[in-house]
Amino acid sequence: MCDLHVIAIANNQQGTDVETSSGQQPLVKVVLDTALALARELGASRVQSIVARGNSRSIRMLARQGFTRVGPFDSDYDEYAARLA
Repeated sequence: MCDLHVIAIANNQQGTDVETSSGQQPLVKVVLDTALALARELGASRVQSIVARGNSRSIRMLARQGFTRVGPFDSDYDEYAARLA
């Protein structure tokens, strides 16, 4: 298992699209796709992340990538995980 520690995109860059070999894609998707690809390359079968309970943008971002809520991490954060193919 790999822990996905931090994905932070500066406020002024959020919503930015970047050019990739597949065309224009949201920066946040490219960052997360890159992190998940590296986890797969390193042999991980599962990744997990913690997200501040009220951070709906991050929760949506992870959900789009197949993450589901595992449960509470502490009083402020929830744990999310995804299986890798």
